[in-house]
Amino acid sequence: MRSRLLALRAVAEVLTAFVLAGLAWWCWYRGVHVTMRRGVALSRVEGSWWAAATGAVTLAGILLLDAGREAVLARSGGRLG
Repeated sequence: MRSRLLALRAVAEVLTAFVLAGLAWWCWYRGVHVTMRRGVALSRVEGSWWAAATGAVTLAGILLLDAGREAVLARSGGRLG
């Protein structure tokens, strides 16, 4: 029973990480503003959106690492060693 719960939790964490990756992509591109001046493209970056994207990607990475750990625990029956 414990290994099944660990496996379900790992799947939930992977799905959450994918949602966070999509959120990060959206925040990253929302933080870039391109304007044209005299035929030259100028880019302006808003740091708060890029900070949110960086935080979302960091959290997604942590969730993926924990999902891998829980998948290993679920496979071993809930205990290591």
